[in-house]
Amino acid sequence: MKLLQFATALAIVVGLNTPVVSAADKNQHSHQAEKKEVMIHAVVNSINSTDRMVNISHGPIKDLSWPAMTMDMKVAQNVDMDVFHKGEEVMVSLSRDGKGIFEIVKVMVHGH
Repeated sequence: MKLLQFATALAIVVGLNTPVVSAADKNQHSHQAEKKEVMIHAVVNSINSTDRMVNISHGPIKDLSWPAMTMDMKVAQNVDMDVFHKGEEVMVSLSRDGKGIFEIVKVMVHGH
């Protein structure tokens, strides 16, 4: 009986000293992490200036837990679409827009 009381008391003490992280806390932390800009290396496959989209291929993006892939990316209004050229290697900075969608917010062309 004393062993059971001791085990219960120990569980309560350990429980009181363990930080409690709710699902909301985890979502808030992951959302905060996703608000930052992430710089990646990519190759431009195609450009759609009318819709402000580029198709790029990139390697794995550890910060976003994304595998290597080819994808269409929205380009922010402040980015000059003329900087993109098919087949060119670029460094792009990704960030979420007001709707939570990732978009290219900065571009650096290799060799320029």
